[in-house]
Amino acid sequence: VLNAPVLTQSQKARDYFVQEPDIASVLKEGERCDMALVGIGQISTHSTAYLSGAYQDEDLAALEEAGAVASVSISYIDKNGSIIETSLSNRSIAWPLKKYPKTNVVLIATGLSKAEGLKAVLKGGYINNRMIRSRGSFPLKRSWQLISS
Repeated sequence: VLNAPVLTQSQKARDYFVQEPDIASVLKEGERCDMALVGIGQISTHSTAYLSGAYQDEDLAALEEAGAVASVSISYIDKNGSIIETSLSNRSIAWPLKKYPKTNVVLIATGLSKAEGLKAVLKGGYINNRMIRSRGSFPLKRSWQLISS
């Protein structure tokens, strides 16, 4: 378990955290994993990251201005499935999607509000497998079918 904030106030604070032995060892161990379970985050005031206080209003504004429609493992994705680099990328602590090229990446998604982000993430080709809550998830399943075929 990575016991660190997902987002710090500055890149300097992030750099300090990732040098701490307990955090550095977990990050190094994570690079050797052959499977990653990831969730998909919204870029909105309804997101868990925003509601928990990790994102501030200005963070959301910067992500929206950059065209982000989803976040997955601290990577921000635009509607075309491309990873967007922002100032938040330099303040985040975790494994970005680009570090998973040889990893089986399993996406866990629930809720209709994730449909746009799911479609973008699937377009980008970052996900090998998915687990979607079945009740009320037709748009999520349909996104997967459209991109997968």
